[in-house]
Amino acid sequence: TIMCGEGLNSMDALRNADIGLSFTKNSSSFVSHFVSSTHSISSVKELIMEGKLAVSNSLDYFKFIIEYSFLQIISQYYQLKY
Repeated sequence: TIMCGEGLNSMDALRNADIGLSFTKNSSSFVSHFVSSTHSISSVKELIMEGKLAVSNSLDYFKFIIEYSFLQIISQYYQLKY
């Protein structure tokens, strides 16, 4: 779940949400996961886009590590064989 808030009454919801976005820099910003400096709802779109990019980068890195490990195993196999 995603929760956007700016006041003290939304602190519990920001804390319990999977993604909490606070629009202020007061005490509610300490319990939220992300703090926006623009004070507009368009920052939710930017947050989702950055999250998608982070997941994409993580998957690309994971693919690279798997491919590199596979090549290391193959090279060790051929090195021992010949």
